[in-house]
Amino acid sequence: MRLAAVLLGAVLATAAAGGRLGGLPPDAERARLRLQQRIADSDATVTVSTPFGPIRGFVTESNRSQHFLGVPFAAPPVGPLRWQPPMPTNWSTVLNASWFGPSCPQSSGVMTVGTTISEDCLYLNVYKPNRPAPPGGFAVMLFLYGGSWQEGSGSFPLYWADRDVSLAQNVIMITTNYRMRAFGFLASQSIQKQTSDGSNGNFGLQDQRAALKWAIRAAPSFGGNPKNVTLFGESAGAASVACHLVSPRSEGLFQRAAMESGPFGPMNAMPLNVSEVKFARLASLLGCAPPPSPAPSPGAQPLSVEAVSASDAVLDCLRRKNTSELLAAGSHTSQSQAMVDWGPTIDGVDLTDFPEVLAAAGKIQDVPILLGSNADEGTAFSNAPKDLNASGFMPFLQQRFGAAIAEAVGPLYPPAQYKDAWWAATHVLGDGLFSCPARQSSRWIANAPGRKSPVFLYFYEHVLELVDLLVPGKGCFHGSELAMVFHVDLALWTQGEQELASEVLGYWTRFAAHGNPNGGTDPFWPAYGQDGDTALALNVGANGTARVTGLKRRQCDAWDTVTVTSRFIFGE
Repeated sequence: MRLAAVLLGAVLATAAAGGRLGGLPPDAERARLRLQQRIADSDATVTVSTPFGPIRGFVTESNRSQHFLGVPFAAPPVGPLRWQPPMPTNWSTVLNASWFGPSCPQSSGVMTVGTTISEDCLYLNVYKPNRPAPPGGFAVMLFLYGGSWQEGSGSFPLYWADRDVSLAQNVIMITTNYRMRAFGFLASQSIQKQTSDGSNGNFGLQDQRAALKWAIRAAPSFGGNPKNVTLFGESAGAASVACHLVSPRSEGLFQRAAMESGPFGPMNAMPLNVSEVKFARLASLLGCAPPPSPAPSPGAQPLSVEAVSASDAVLDCLRRKNTSELLAAGSHTSQSQAMVDWGPTIDGVDLTDFPEVLAAAGKIQDVPILLGSNADEGTAFSNAPKDLNASGFMPFLQQRFGAAIAEAVGPLYPPAQYKDAWWAATHVLGDGLFSCPARQSSRWIANAPGRKSPVFLYFYEHVLELVDLLVPGKGCFHGSELAMVFHVDLALWTQGEQELASEVLGYWTRFAAHGNPNGGTDPFWPAYGQDGDTALALNVGANGTARVTGLKRRQCDAWDTVTVTSRFIFGE
């Protein structure tokens, strides 16, 4: 997930010269200067009155869109509000919304370009067309970024929606921050005792919900329709959408949902006991508790995980630690095989069970859903050695997944049918975590008892020529579709790629506006289940965008017979 952002960043950095803002400059200073120049070039400001207070944004120099950047949607979660649900905020004087707010604590890198890092980070950005709203108002799209719940920002340049996303498509685009890592997902018995609503470890999800509620209340101020809101995300952002689709606390807050490379599956959430182990390790690393043990030992030296989790004194000690200390220690709380350090917790309040369990039981909000995956998801995550050969292929799968899963799915990925054994291993991982769970999720959704709303499944296949030139060997990697969804304006795109970008943008925004991606001259996209096991393959060239039936059927049928648990993602 983090590697995908770096790969996209490398591509966009090279393509960022000239033209409208569409890429990632090589450093934060250039990004800051470039956007500030755009603001300076615009001599028009615009002020709106919202239920939270007046906001002054700016009109872009092209006069096509209005930007309102760095708008607080909750009180700063600092001091006594650290590890508390987000609290409302408002203001009386005009808020200057001409620059992004700080990003939430994380490692400095491409995801925080152009911003500072602070626990005071609950800010969102609003992009709207610079014209009167259509009858019924603009549809509202709220985006949740990915990054393993460890990295990311609503101000990442890829998401600067000053392009056609919010222009010709009658859409208001909102990108938002949310707390990550230990700041957003630390869970313990002591935290649950102290939270104002009895929740535990899901502050990042609660931030997302607070941003949704802000968008609903503020939408009319921007010409938006508060009853036409789409929640969508990529990777961890998509997995967050999955959580909201099954959380009783999020019911009714959005009318459509889209999940890009983050279906119902093992990456959605972890059990509370795993979260408690991470809490105990964090406390030990920061000197707030002895090293944890599974159970109290003679002499009462190591504390049990449960005892550390329940200790108010341990939590008070953690509250006294500064941002840098928590950030540094929080990267060392998982076992080495874990893919992700932090994430949502089954706390009985925000999440009553694993989202995939609830989805399989049909306990999903009855709203139109769009979801899918990319052709080469596994290249960003594979820890297979690049020189892996055919003889080492099955032993690697056994070590990575366990014997039962390796024996069930491994024979369906013979290395001879791929470029090499490494590529075969990446497809095992990509199918097991993304593509096959996307198909399984589509089946659960389509077959939910009493369901009336459709689900649309896609498979994104195209490798941008520029990407293949700059980062060869990664294929259509995790996150590749984002450049199309956000309509990044790259002069080096081919004509076919520009046409595909228009198709993807059209599908996504029509889905947001109407709950159905179809319309215009783009190929028809049938709802899943209405035309068999059918998805829409998004591509250019001779294949182009077309309906496909039975994609990866043999592999996904095999994956459906095994269970990849949250332990594979979060460790323990």
